[in-house]
Amino acid sequence: MAESRINNLKLGIFTIAGILFLVISLYMIGKDQNLFGSNILISTRMRNAGGLVSGNNVRYSGIQVGTVSEVNLLSDTSIEIIMLINEDAANKILNTSIASLGTEGLIGNRIVNLIAGPGTGRPIREGDVIMGKKTTDTDQMLETLSTTNQNAAELSSELLTAVKRLNGSSGFWRIIENDTLATDLTTTLQNIRKASENTNMLTSDMNGMLNDIKSGNGSAGKILFDTTLATQLGEALSKLNHAASNAAALTEKTDQLLKGIKHDIESGNGPANSILKDSGMVVKLHNTLTNVENSTAAFNDNMKALKHNFLLRGYFRKQEKIKSKDSAFGKPK
Repeated sequence: MAESRINNLKLGIFTIAGILFLVISLYMIGKDQNLFGSNILISTRMRNAGGLVSGNNVRYSGIQVGTVSEVNLLSDTSIEIIMLINEDAANKILNTSIASLGTEGLIGNRIVNLIAGPGTGRPIREGDVIMGKKTTDTDQMLETLSTTNQNAAELSSELLTAVKRLNGSSGFWRIIENDTLATDLTTTLQNIRKASENTNMLTSDMNGMLNDIKSGNGSAGKILFDTTLATQLGEALSKLNHAASNAAALTEKTDQLLKGIKHDIESGNGPANSILKDSGMVVKLHNTLTNVENSTAAFNDNMKALKHNFLLRGYFRKQEKIKSKDSAFGKPK
């Protein structure tokens, strides 16, 4: 009888312990799944769920704030993710937040990450739809990494082939070990350096010349930038234009005069026609010139006679002495 009571007591204790463990387990599971307490439902839309299933965690800035309630296929390009968010946390999450898919650790379960979005907004409410952001999928990352590894392998293979070809090429090593070629290459580089220095000096000199020209120094600078010289050149050109105008006017007058003389000659009028065509006028001019010559000769004879006249002889001798003295003083010693 006593033994039966002990067995019943043990059974009761074990049953109560099992019930407590079950209750605690259900509570812990319900707590993680937000089955207890106040919650709200919000959703987001993405093109790819990336293996997300109901019950996966939802985190805001790394903090657990809810779980995934449903994952629904809306169309061939849109997937709806409904999230169960704790009401206390919902008061601190704004409707401008952005949802993206992530992974717990490197190869853990998929989760929904909520991050603060740009601008300001209000706390999320029941039924709000927040913006979804496309993230790089792990499979895409692995595929990209695989492509990169393949390219690296091809590059290594080609590099190895090139090294083998260089090792098997005697001409390449002869070029490398040729001291004369190295000397010639050094000389060439020195010549290139000197040419570069000369080019820099020439450029510097040209810059100096251009600066002098811009500042008005030198002949070119004065011609291009000296306003005084420009004014003088303008005045000189104006005078040349005036002289050319006067020359043109003089030429025109000369041409008119020659045309008038030609007209007088052709018409038989004027003094030019009389001189050139009137024989009587020519004879008269000849006689006049002959008379002038005769008068000049007679005047010279009269002057000689006066010099020998006793009344004027002293005067002429005195004049000759004065002329001889002047000529004597005027000669260089």
